[in-house]
Amino acid sequence: EREVEGDLVLGDIGYGMPFRAGSFDGAISISALQWLCQADKSYHNPVKRLYKFFSTLYG
Repeated sequence: EREVEGDLVLGDIGYGMPFRAGSFDGAISISALQWLCQADKSYHNPVKRLYKFFSTLYG
């Protein structure tokens, strides 16, 4: 076990990413994007959630 320093942001990527443009050089996602296509709540619209996420990636 090793210690890691940093900040943690917890959120729903279906509402967009809360970061300024240019905050990251890259990102790795494992088992996240398919959950945007799930509509487990009546107000979850997969098309809108996918659009919101991808439109906030490039600021």
